Amino acid sequence: MGTIILLKKPDAKLEPIDFEKTVVATWVDFVKKGEQKIGQDLNEDLESFLVFTLMRFMRRTDLFSVTLALEFLNASSEYTGHKKEQALSSVGDISLILAGLFPERTKNLNVSPSYFVEIGRMAFEELATSFERRNIKSHANLYHSVCQGFPFMAKVLLSAREDKNAYDLTSPCPLISLV
Repeated sequence: MGTIILLKKPDAKLEPIDFEKTVVATWVDFVKKGEQKIGQDLNEDLESFLVFTLMRFMRRTDLFSVTLALEFLNASSEYTGHKKEQALSSVGDISLILAGLFPERTKNLNVSPSYFVEIGRMAFEELATSFERRNIKSHANLYHSVCQGFPFMAKVLLSAREDKNAYDLTSPCPLISLV
């Protein structure tokens, strides 16, 4: 049976919890723990990129069914314009999450341990080049930075994930529902 808590002042107004801010704060804390554990900080752009990537993908249940090489090939050769940019971004983001949170997947896929890093970096580099061609320098600079910082961001995620005392990646928690 559950517990019922009665308010001492029945007319007291309860403040609503902003779930979005709570989730953002949780992911920021997760990333900070990883940075702290490896003894280095990401720059503000990479940290923000990483937090928002985690937020976008925390409810995705198909991460393990995506064939990254095929998705990258399609994005690179068959798509154009905005669809191409979205596809490349998705490949890069999924690669980052898998490289940092689920690197053991490379064994299941029978690929090299650097597979996710290589695919992700190629996707982000091509995305940066696409923005350069369109003369959108701020996006191009961001994705060049993400490409260069990819291994470091993956290391931060892996370090945070390995902090067993702070996070349990197998429990049903709004922090990570990727497993």
